[in-house]
Amino acid sequence: MDVINGKETFMKEEKSLRYKIGLLLLILHIIIGDVFTAILSAIAIKTGHDWLLKAGAVCYGSSWFIGGTGIILSGPEGMEAIKQVWHSIFKKSKS
Repeated sequence: MDVINGKETFMKEEKSLRYKIGLLLLILHIIIGDVFTAILSAIAIKTGHDWLLKAGAVCYGSSWFIGGTGIILSGPEGMEAIKQVWHSIFKKSKS
């Protein structure tokens, strides 16, 4: 086995792992930033606990850090994959 070819193979596997981790972080960004923050805010409004609103703001802010890291790791291919999934879930029905 050639050293150069072995190194190229290793780099492709590393990119694949980075891509998968990036996609996972982008999915977590959506879940934490949108879903979890909305649930915390709704519970805070219902119960009147201010600390839940603060926790929701922290979740929302940290989700942007998670999303940015996901974008960096997955690259443009990851963003395109997330867009395709998003559009397939929320596609407009033709009337």
